[in-house]
Amino acid sequence: MATLIRELYNREGDLHLTYVAPVIAGLPNPDAAWRAVITFILSQPALPRIRTVTDRILDPGDGEVGATVLVVDLPTGLRATLGLSDVPPGQDPPGIWRLGELMRPVRPPRPVR
Repeated sequence: MATLIRELYNREGDLHLTYVAPVIAGLPNPDAAWRAVITFILSQPALPRIRTVTDRILDPGDGEVGATVLVVDLPTGLRATLGLSDVPPGQDPPGIWRLGELMRPVRPPRPVR
């Protein structure tokens, strides 16, 4: 959680999910961990407003087959909570690719003060 909060400051409001996804995937219940972390962050009015979410990363593969886009596996409903919309297979959602990661614009709910 501290890493995501630090990244919100360092990346000017970007919730850098790809950065912590490997750690959360290794937990006994990743869905519960994602819910707890994101619910906490969304409930904190003193934190920077989430402006983008980085939820996709390019995996270069072995170089012969080509790159694959890996998407962070969030629990059902959490994408909508963050303001992320799904796109048809084979299409990229709106956003900016930066260093092999997709930063997507979002408008999650504001915390109650």
